[in-house]
Amino acid sequence: PVPHAVSPALRRRLQQCYEHGTKLFQQENYDHDYAHSILVECVLNDPGKTAYVEAVLQNLQRKYKNNKRGALLRGFAGRAGFKRALAKKDWVEVLRRGIALLQTNPWDVPVLRGLAAACAAFGYHEAELRYLKNALEAGPRDPEINQHCARSLARVGQFDLHDDVAGRKSRGRCR
Repeated sequence: PVPHAVSPALRRRLQQCYEHGTKLFQQENYDHDYAHSILVECVLNDPGKTAYVEAVLQNLQRKYKNNKRGALLRGFAGRAGFKRALAKKDWVEVLRRGIALLQTNPWDVPVLRGLAAACAAFGYHEAELRYLKNALEAGPRDPEINQHCARSLARVGQFDLHDDVAGRKSRGRCR
């Protein structure tokens, strides 16, 4: 797929939104949903910009007090559409639906892995690794997450999947 084209005018507007949204972080009690609505626009329009992805995830982690499980009550609205988009490799739709699903749980591993796959398809490697970092926080010992991280890091040249000196497969982590 072709990466998202961001005009200079749109980039300026997104940067203003980002600055406004992150300025809210400085307040002790701020409206996390309002900040999310601002920051999600940045990610949807420029999904490869890691600072935007980081801000969205940071805001949601604060909202849920870093509990690693998100909201207590979550609906399933949108999950079927997300899975369909993932199966079709409709990466734009995966990004759109995935970001919406993270609003109730920023540690939702299947969603984070789907978002990482979409970023990989577009070549947004830093954003891909940021989503995988959240997945790893949710399941640090999950072999599937660790393997996904290793493959992603190997693809961008930050991890070697070759055998180690003892002849075992090397294992690594997204950090």
